[in-house]
Amino acid sequence: AIHSMYLKDDNDRKAYHLRLANYFEKKEINPRKVDELPWQLAQAKAWQGLYDLLAHLPFFEAAWRANEFEVKAYWAMLENNSLSIVDAYQPVLKSSNLYENKNSVWYLTKLFADIGHPSEAFSLCEYLVKYCREIGDNNGLQTSLGGQALILRGWGRLDEAMELLKEQEKICRDLGNKEGLGASLGGQALILRDWGRLDEAMELLKEQKRICREIEDKEGLQISLANQSLILKARGKLGEAMELLEEQERICREIGNKYCLQKSFVNQALILMILKNFNKAMELLKKVEVICKELRDPECLAISLINQASLLSEDMCKPRDAISLAEEAYRIAIEHGLKALAEQIK
Repeated sequence: AIHSMYLKDDNDRKAYHLRLANYFEKKEINPRKVDELPWQLAQAKAWQGLYDLLAHLPFFEAAWRANEFEVKAYWAMLENNSLSIVDAYQPVLKSSNLYENKNSVWYLTKLFADIGHPSEAFSLCEYLVKYCREIGDNNGLQTSLGGQALILRGWGRLDEAMELLKEQEKICRDLGNKEGLGASLGGQALILRDWGRLDEAMELLKEQKRICREIEDKEGLQISLANQSLILKARGKLGEAMELLEEQERICREIGNKYCLQKSFVNQALILMILKNFNKAMELLKKVEVICKELRDPECLAISLINQASLLSEDMCKPRDAISLAEEAYRIAIEHGLKALAEQIK
C-alpha cells in the first residue's frame, strides 16, 4: 500500500533512495551503514557515488568483511556501467607502502582475481609475499602464497604454483593454521588433478574435507566437495559425484556464495549431459549464464557458454548457434587472460 501510494514513479523512488543514502553517508562506519548505504546508492543508480564509496579503503574493508559477495556484485554493476575497478584502486596499485593497509590489500587481491583482473591481483600478491618475507609475517605470507599460486594455476604455470603451495603447507603446519592448511591442500589437489594424478589428488581433498568439517569452514568444505566430485566424475561414479555437488549447492545457498553456486550448476550440468538429460543440463547452464553476468565472472561465463555450445552442437542439432557461443566463450577467455581455458576452447 505504501509503495503504490508514494513510490509509483521512478523519479520518486530514486529521490527517496538518495535521501536515505544521504542520511547514512553522514554516519560513522558501522554495520547498519555498511549494509544500507551501498544498497541505497545502487537502487538509486547513483553509480558514481557507489564507485567513490567502494574506492574508499576503510569502507571497502568493512563491506568485504560483512559480505564479500555483495561487494563483488556491486562492482559488477559498476563495471557494467563503465566504471572501472582498476581505476578506482590505482592509488593502491601504485603505492610504495601497501602494508599499512594489509587487510584491505589482501581483500583487493581476492576481488581482482574473482571478477576477472588476475594481473592486478598477482601484482598485489607479489608485493605482499615480498613484504611478509622481509618482516617475518608468516601468517600473512602463507595467505599471499596461496593467492599467488591460484593465479599461476589459472595461467597454466603449474610447477610454479605447486612450489608456492608446498611452501604454504609447510608454514601452515608449523603455525598450526588449519584453515590455511586446508586451502593449500585443496590447491595442490587441483594441480595433481591437472597432471592426471587422481588418486593423490583425492587423498589431499579428503584431508581438506576432514579439516574443514573439524573447524567448521563451510567455504573450504564446499570447495573440497566440488573438486572431489570432479574426480568421481572422471572415474565414472556419476551418482556419487552428483551427491557431492548437491551438498555443495546447499552449502553455497546457505552461505550466500553465488560464485561457487554457479560452478556447482556447471558441474551438475556436465553430469546431466553424460546422462543425456539435455534439457535439465541446458536449464542449469542458462542459470549459470545469468549469475555470471550479474557477478561479472568471466571465467565461469566462458565455461557456461562453451558447454551450451557443446549441447547445441552435439545433442540439439543447432550447429550455427553453437559456433556463435563458442566464439563468444573464446573471446572472453582471451580478453581476460585465461590462457589455459582459451586453449581448451580452441
